[in-house]
Amino acid sequence: MGGNFIGKPARDDLKLGNVNFQKDAEAALFAIRNWPGRIVFVGREVASVPSGVQVGQAFSKLADDHPVRIAYEAYFGGTCIDRHIADPATVLFAVRGPGDLWDVQDKGSMRLNDDLTFEWDYDVDKNHAFLLKKQVNGKPNDRLVERTVETLIMTPAAAR
Repeated sequence: MGGNFIGKPARDDLKLGNVNFQKDAEAALFAIRNWPGRIVFVGREVASVPSGVQVGQAFSKLADDHPVRIAYEAYFGGTCIDRHIADPATVLFAVRGPGDLWDVQDKGSMRLNDDLTFEWDYDVDKNHAFLLKKQVNGKPNDRLVERTVETLIMTPAAAR
C-alpha cells in the first residue's frame, strides 16, 4: 500500500498524507528504491480515503466471537461501522491478482524523492506498478470491490 496516484503522470504531493511511507521514511525510501522484485502500489484513491470504498457495518451480523467483528468493535468503540478497505484490498490483490476488480498500470516506475513525494516516470521501468479502479460502463466498480471483500470476510472458510 502507499501513494496517491493522482493525475497523469501520476504524482503524489502528500496533501492527503501517506502513513505507509511516512511512518518510517528511511525504510520506505530504501525498500522502494532497492526492492529486487515487483512492487504493486495500492494507492489511497483505490481503496483508502478518498476512494469511497468501505466495508464494516455488516460485520455486526457475524457471530459475537468472530475475530473480524471483535476487531471492528474494539477499534470503533463497541460497534461495527464502515471503514476504508486498504488492508483487505491489498491482501485480496496479492492473493488473486487484478481479476474483475482492478486494472494495473505497469508501464513505468515511481521516481521517489527524499521527501517521499513522487512522480510516475512512464519512460523508466523498475518493475513497479500501481492499481487503478476498473471501470464498468464508465464508472468505477467500487460496489463490486466492497461486496467481494465483505463476502470473503463473512463467509466461513469451509464454505468457500
